[in-house]
Amino acid sequence: PQTSNRSKLSDGASRKQSVSHEEWQRFMNARGMGDERDPLGPNILSSRTFQLAVGALVLLNAIFIGVDTDVNRPDIDPPGEPVRITLAVLDNLFCVVWVAEMCLRMYYLRCRYFKDYFNLLDFSLVCLGVFQTWIYPLLGSTGLKSHGLKSLMMILRILKLTRLIKIMKMFDRMWMIVQGFSRA
Repeated sequence: PQTSNRSKLSDGASRKQSVSHEEWQRFMNARGMGDERDPLGPNILSSRTFQLAVGALVLLNAIFIGVDTDVNRPDIDPPGEPVRITLAVLDNLFCVVWVAEMCLRMYYLRCRYFKDYFNLLDFSLVCLGVFQTWIYPLLGSTGLKSHGLKSLMMILRILKLTRLIKIMKMFDRMWMIVQGFSRA
């Protein structure tokens, strides 16, 4: 099938131009709107190794969030300097990993990245992580770090555990159970 459009000639008459299906696909793919994907994309993003690595990192991040939340409870003494540095390094490392994963998916999927609800959830969680890990600490003692904002940041940190849904999606049967509960 061919797509056509009309163009005006210098004398005002119109001429029909034809574009082949392949040319149209190349045009759309170059803008991230076509059906074809980058030849490396599906192999990397859908590979079992990549999915297992992301799943393992999600689990490690969930454990880290739990430990960090427990260590930084307001009802206990603050952790020592080595523990705080270790937690800060791990927090930054996980943030870099999630930003890199999001960028990789955006690169390969282009505009299609935003059509998947899980990607939208990930995008929101990555933005939240960037704010919490890199922007919030820069606020320093400007008065914006009130007790209420600290509590909100703790709640938002726990919300990042919703990334565990990604692991359930990897296991189809478990995912069918979760979908059944959500429909009930």
